[in-house]
Amino acid sequence: MTSEPADPGGGRIVPLRAVDAQTEVRLDEDNTEAPAYVDLTSGGPQRRPIIPEHWRTWDNARRHIALAAARHGHRAAYHGVRSPAYFVKALGFAIWGVIVTAKRLITWWHIPGTTRLEWQAAADGLLNDHLRLHRQGRETRRARGTILALCLTALAAAAAAMAAYASPWAWALFAAGLFVAFALAGRPAGKTITTRAELPAQVQPPTQDVIIRALGSIGIAEINKAIKDLAFPPLPAPVREDGPGWRAEIDLPYGVTASMVIDRREQLASGLRRPLGAVWPEPASHEHAGRLELWVGRADISKAKPPPWPLLRSGQFDVFGELPFGVDVRGRTVRAPLIYHNWLIGSIPR
Repeated sequence: MTSEPADPGGGRIVPLRAVDAQTEVRLDEDNTEAPAYVDLTSGGPQRRPIIPEHWRTWDNARRHIALAAARHGHRAAYHGVRSPAYFVKALGFAIWGVIVTAKRLITWWHIPGTTRLEWQAAADGLLNDHLRLHRQGRETRRARGTILALCLTALAAAAAAMAAYASPWAWALFAAGLFVAFALAGRPAGKTITTRAELPAQVQPPTQDVIIRALGSIGIAEINKAIKDLAFPPLPAPVREDGPGWRAEIDLPYGVTASMVIDRREQLASGLRRPLGAVWPEPASHEHAGRLELWVGRADISKAKPPPWPLLRSGQFDVFGELPFGVDVRGRTVRAPLIYHNWLIGSIPR
């Protein structure tokens, strides 16, 4: 019989004994299998989102609209300032177009090549050929002259009808049509009336061929084999513009995971011929382990101008919600809970 220890304070100490509930796994008896990936999808065809990602949130939509408005607004302002010069140039082309059109009609009517053939036949002593060419050329010129006369008569009748019945806007439309037609006819080959509002981009959008070529340069055997056998899976969606860059979704070959490509981010940036700070591969965790989401920026994120804080000058936010804290590498607003923001501000040494 054992005596229970007494508590100096007058209480009673009850010893606790461990009981094996048989729910723990002992280290020396670990017979669990290796981890396996579980596919939670239904196996059916995947449905594309009804609303694209760049229209799904207000911040993304506003950034997308701002980029498009800035691009088209710059083009409109650029060409608007130069519109007087464009008109003067087009007027010169139109005047020269009238001369060019008249020369072409006269050349078509007179058939200058037949005269040389007639001279050559006469010089060779071929009298019958000379007479036949002369007669045929005369008949062709008569027929074409008749066509030109009928066309000129129809134009004169149309002009008379317009002068009697047409409204001023019809005359303006007719004059604009003739102006454009003669300007195009008198424009020299290889020249344009307008100039480009934008220089060719130094950073070209990453197309599917560029992306696959870059993936083939990072040193993964399965990717190189798929490219060599022309069995690399096509992109599930086209490369599209996403903020200050482009976004692409890639289905990697069987056996290649997104983390394998992410570990070779530096080689991938070299294959894309872009700075390291402009190439950001991410796993598409909502799909499968072989789906890679690649974002390629127009500029290095470390050298790009940071966007202003949304609440720098004005704005409102919910004190019980989240506060705009910063932006990620794609320029998307990152929000932090207000309690975290207060803790962060409080942790800054003063």
